[in-house]
Amino acid sequence: MAEIKLISQTQLDGLTASDTSIIPSSNSQDFIKLLKKSLVEGIAYYFLILTIYLCQGFSEKFIFGFWCILMVFGNISGAHVNPIVSLGLFIYKGDMLNPKNIIRLIFYVISQLLFGVLAALSGYYIYKKNLFHIKSGDDDTPWDIFICEFFFAGTLLFVCLFITCKATSPSNQNFVNLTLVSAWLYIIINAGSDISGGSYNPTFYLVLNGLAYFTGKDIHAFQNCWIYLVAPFLGSVVFTILFKYAFKPYYIAEKKIVISEDNDD
Repeated sequence: MAEIKLISQTQLDGLTASDTSIIPSSNSQDFIKLLKKSLVEGIAYYFLILTIYLCQGFSEKFIFGFWCILMVFGNISGAHVNPIVSLGLFIYKGDMLNPKNIIRLIFYVISQLLFGVLAALSGYYIYKKNLFHIKSGDDDTPWDIFICEFFFAGTLLFVCLFITCKATSPSNQNFVNLTLVSAWLYIIINAGSDISGGSYNPTFYLVLNGLAYFTGKDIHAFQNCWIYLVAPFLGSVVFTILFKYAFKPYYIAEKKIVISEDNDD
């Protein structure tokens, strides 16, 4: 058994900069924790992308797979599986400019992209080079696509905030709240599929349409790319502000909820 040595305050005061390596670093522990969460987030995203191929385009099957992913990975990384969710949560908590949150968002996005590409390639070769990617309607203008991605991405974030905020959460049971998110995602996917393709996820779009473009399956896969990258983020910001400063205060007032440090977030 290794010998455990106790260090007195006097000894601590006499340590040089090189000696302090024997003291556990909270920064290094936080970094390792971030790496673990990012890895789990990437694995969750891998299964999310692969689910598209496994479900062969059936939204009902995809939503069930999405629900399973949230249930399995939610308590570890949060299972954001969408950068607009990470952004919205950070804005809601008022610490978007916190360096730790910015770094976490970057790590999550990188992890989603890397594991998403692996999942897309897996599905691409398993299903004999068949591709599933985001396509907008032939008769829809860029403005139609923008409004669809903006509005439905924003409402998705709104529902996520509704279930995660302690003052508004409809249930203390995870499976109930996650079912609510999954049900809303199912609704908006079907509502926007004929207009924008029902993406509402910038990394989702980059992974699937990037593979379609670089394999030559669809040379127009990046048409209106800026809309799919900008509109969901903008929608998440707007609907987060609406939830935080308009809906939540009104909800609390109507329900006569008493907010304290114990139940507010």
